[in-house]
Amino acid sequence: MSKITGNRLLRKLVPPITALMQSTNTWVGGLQEKGSGWEIVNPGVADMEYLVWRGYFDLAGLTAEELTTYIQGTGFQQAESVFMAVPSTGQGKEWCILSKAYIPDSAFSAANHQLVGPIPVAWYAPGMLGSSYNLEEIFTGRYREFSHDINTPYSGLITHQSEWGAGDATAGDKLYITIALRGYGFTQAANGLILYPPTSVIVPTSLAEEPDMQYLERLRRSYVLAESRNP
Repeated sequence: MSKITGNRLLRKLVPPITALMQSTNTWVGGLQEKGSGWEIVNPGVADMEYLVWRGYFDLAGLTAEELTTYIQGTGFQQAESVFMAVPSTGQGKEWCILSKAYIPDSAFSAANHQLVGPIPVAWYAPGMLGSSYNLEEIFTGRYREFSHDINTPYSGLITHQSEWGAGDATAGDKLYITIALRGYGFTQAANGLILYPPTSVIVPTSLAEEPDMQYLERLRRSYVLAESRNP
């Protein structure tokens, strides 16, 4: 019996990002928080650029003890508003994801979007149909949409919010955090701007030992799901 079973609270701090749309209608050259882990995915691709931050919780010490980590919930906490200069014809979009597997740049490719003609409109977020991730690989996913606010030009109104995910436990070495921002319809002429505040990721967990066969099956399932994304 391991001596480190019981409840644990995982904490991760995500730095802020300031992004200013450039004259070429791209975020390239407009990131003001360099070196903080934020990066541009699909740079220069119209309406499909993402500002992405990725991190993880290291569980290697727990898996060495052959412990299973049960996720009790996930909190994405902010003490300030998300400021977006949202054009009247566009939307600001935010995804916050806690997953079993790393979410690479390829998950944001054109193949993972619903198209209206040539325009990529909706992203098939990991865990949903159209993505290469099973729903059980996502512990928590939160989506928020920000729309134009005529009264406060630098603050988009939250006009939609939804959640998804069905993961409950993992025997893996890491829990992965992904935060993705997308300015759909943003342009330099419309003063495209995103000010994203510092964010805290809080994950209450419970650690326990499983029967050998159940633990091995959990490891096998994780391997099968990972292999299915890399044929």
